[in-house]
Amino acid sequence: MFSVKLKQLRKNKKLTQEDMAQYLGITRQGYAKYENDNSEPSLAMLVKIADMFAVPLDDLLGRTMEATEPADDKSSTYMRLGIPKEDYDLLTSYQHVVLDWAVSQNDFHFKNQSDNVLDMMERLEIIYEYEMARKDK
Repeated sequence: MFSVKLKQLRKNKKLTQEDMAQYLGITRQGYAKYENDNSEPSLAMLVKIADMFAVPLDDLLGRTMEATEPADDKSSTYMRLGIPKEDYDLLTSYQHVVLDWAVSQNDFHFKNQSDNVLDMMERLEIIYEYEMARKDK
């Protein structure tokens, strides 16, 4: 699972294996072994990779809540927002929480506006933090 996710993240960023190897300070062949599932990176290397793509380690390792959700659940956030699953999977766990919250709000209307939702992620996070702080008072 890790090898598939790693390759997907790299290609989405339009990076080469050589780009990744240079960033990680290893050979291209060493990096290719990660993508081909012939070698596993150390914990320090996993952290560096997760930082590179701004994803939590759990997401990088394929340990997401998605595995426990029914595949045909039409109420999934990404489906309700019209966001491609591949794009939704690249978001951090925190961003998933923010989007789930935004979808539950009656004031927000995002259905089938995936480009707008993803572009607005930073603003949604600010609104979410404000509302959670206000709720705690």
